[in-house]
Amino acid sequence: MTDIVKIHARVEVSPSVLENVKKRCKEIVKSKGLKMYQVDPADMVGELISKFLMENDFSSYAESISNYPEILREES
Repeated sequence: MTDIVKIHARVEVSPSVLENVKKRCKEIVKSKGLKMYQVDPADMVGELISKFLMENDFSSYAESISNYPEILREES
């Protein structure tokens, strides 16, 4: 298994994404008989993003210089 490093990053998402995560967290809490403070929507967003990045091969995406902002790319 590969080592995993947890980072905190600024990510831009639409308000509707946040509303949907909050709604799903409430559904999980209700179905599992938990209290809302036991499921933090902000933490859930981080978990969802991490899962998405792992499943969609972010490692390969990050290797390609063409995916970086233009200002960071080498001059040709």
